[in-house]
Amino acid sequence: MGVNDREYNAQSEQRARAAAKKAAKPAYDGWKAFVALELTQSMKEAYKAWLVEDDIIWVWLDARLAGGYKLSLSFDTYNSSYIASLTCRSASDRNQGLTLTARGGEWFKALRVLSWKDSVFLEHVWDNVPVGHPRSTDDIG
Repeated sequence: MGVNDREYNAQSEQRARAAAKKAAKPAYDGWKAFVALELTQSMKEAYKAWLVEDDIIWVWLDARLAGGYKLSLSFDTYNSSYIASLTCRSASDRNQGLTLTARGGEWFKALRVLSWKDSVFLEHVWDNVPVGHPRSTDDIG
């Protein structure tokens, strides 16, 4: 077998492995819904009592982004607050297609509330969300 044949076979094997790997991945099924989770008074108290260093928020965010999540930050002029949104785009994740949001008077506060909702309150499982919480105009939500 010549050098060109070996190179061709190696390239063919690489293409076959790449195709098999791609075929093995579940396909992203698109966006589904917002997770409707407004904080109750007791949840707000639990968030405010949550003692976590800012560095942990960055570690949490890095893990979520590396895991196929998309972060969006925006300013809501109507409510004069920042909105942090986390959308799961990973086809193999239980939260696939869902968007979790949080708000705060400052953008980093909105990010902290989002981290608390995801990692502490929901324990990374968003389809177990309680419903019926009234919307409020507090500084966090």
